[in-house]
Amino acid sequence: MTAIQESVEAGYTFHGIHMAPTEASAGYPGQNDLNPAFRNTLMHADSFDFATLRGKTVEENRISHDRYNFYMEKIRRVTPEGGAYMNEADLLEPNWQESFFGSENYEVLVGIKRIWDPWGVFWAPATPGSEGWRVSSVDGGPNQNGRLCRVDV
Repeated sequence: MTAIQESVEAGYTFHGIHMAPTEASAGYPGQNDLNPAFRNTLMHADSFDFATLRGKTVEENRISHDRYNFYMEKIRRVTPEGGAYMNEADLLEPNWQESFFGSENYEVLVGIKRIWDPWGVFWAPATPGSEGWRVSSVDGGPNQNGRLCRVDV
């Protein structure tokens, strides 16, 4: 609770929903690409930073994100093998492959991606197989405003 309290006292919003989404209660479709941590969780929690980023410089945005990530790292440390729900997550989430999908699921998903998209033409940020690409943004910031370029992985 200390990690959450410190985050809230720093000005971030915390929202938690108690739940127990077991395989038995979830039913169909059963095991899928969802991070297995969600099947064993007691709470789905969100932390929000409502900082206004429009009109800020890339450096100001990085400082804001680094500050937020400082508090998120405290929460990550007390929730090992937790995860992040990718539809509401930070695209700069550290170790996003495991956090969004779980390490075992991620490797399976990359294998499926290679079968159906062997040339890697379908891309979205922080999705299986996306490590082979990066956006070279026009302002140097971590955004999608720029050219999509292949990278060596």
